[in-house]
Amino acid sequence: MSWVNISYDMETGCGSFLLKMAPGCRSLAHEHVDFEDFIVLDGELIDDDGTVFHSGEFVSFKPGSCHWSQTPGGCTIAVFFRQANRLLTDEENAARSG
Repeated sequence: MSWVNISYDMETGCGSFLLKMAPGCRSLAHEHVDFEDFIVLDGELIDDDGTVFHSGEFVSFKPGSCHWSQTPGGCTIAVFFRQANRLLTDEENAARSG
């Protein structure tokens, strides 16, 4: 996974960046503390609930939502944060998986 900072502020967790995920890449399980929006610029991103986000789609996650994502073929997304996400512990992630 690699990223290019556009306006992201590491101290506040607010701003935007481009995220390139290599084929087979998976994000860590996390909770959205505030809204997170992104646009899929190329490829596909698959959410842990099976939802597939295709190139050209705009996606918005609400505060309090928890998930992880993966990309079998690789993808690039433009991400817009209002606040940094909170990583879930292994126990929290296991509990939400049931």
